[in-house]
Amino acid sequence: MPAEIPVEIVKPLEPQRCMEEETVELVCELSQQSPVTWYKDGQPITESDTVKLTNEGPVQKLTIVGASLADKAEYTISAGPAKSTASLVVQGIYCGTVISYFLFSISHCVVWRVVEKPVELTSNLQDVVITQLHAVAEFRLKLSKADCKVNWLIRNAPIHEGPKYTTGLDDLQPYLKVNDITGQDEGEVMVKVDDKVSTARLLVQGDYLPANVCAQVIFGLLISVDML
Repeated sequence: MPAEIPVEIVKPLEPQRCMEEETVELVCELSQQSPVTWYKDGQPITESDTVKLTNEGPVQKLTIVGASLADKAEYTISAGPAKSTASLVVQGIYCGTVISYFLFSISHCVVWRVVEKPVELTSNLQDVVITQLHAVAEFRLKLSKADCKVNWLIRNAPIHEGPKYTTGLDDLQPYLKVNDITGQDEGEVMVKVDDKVSTARLLVQGDYLPANVCAQVIFGLLISVDML
C-alpha cells in the first residue's frame, strides 16, 4: 500500500491590516486538499455570522465580516503537521481619522513653509536733513514681517554698532540712528532686508564749514600771514 503523501504549505498566510468594520480575508494554499483547523491566538475558531471558513480545493480561506478591534490577533492554520501563522491588525476608525488629520496637518505645514511670502517693504527710507551739528539723524522703514535679516550701509560701507551708530527694531520698523552729526556724515544710507533694498540721503545743512574746508582756510591764512 503506497505511503500517504504529507500535506505541505504552498502559499502561507500573509499579515493583513484593515480598518474597523471592513471585511478581511486570510488565505492559505496547501499542496493538496485536506481538512484544516484555524486558530486565533492559539484557540480553535468556529464559524459564526462574522467568521466564515471556506475552501476551494487546496485553497483555504478565513473571512472576517465587519472586523472589530477584538479581531486583532495572530491567526494559524493547521493541516496535520503543516502550519502557517500571520497577524491581523485592525485599526480603529477614530484612530485612523486622527492619524490622517495629523498627517494632513504636517503636509499642510510643510507646504505653508514652502510657499511663505517674502518680506515686503511697506514703507521706504526717507531723506533726512540735519541743520544743527552734533544732532542725531534717524532713518526708519516698515516691513511686512519681523523675521528678516537687516543690514545697514552708509556710502556702501557696512556700519558697525557703537557710539556713532545705533540700530534696532521697533515693532516692524528697523531703524538706524547716526549720532553726533558732522559734515563728514553726509551721503547715501542704504538698508538691505533679505533681497529688498531701500536708500535715502543724509544731508547736513547750516552756516558752518566742513572740517577739511576749515583746515584749508586756516592753512591759507597762516601762509598769508607769513608772507607779510
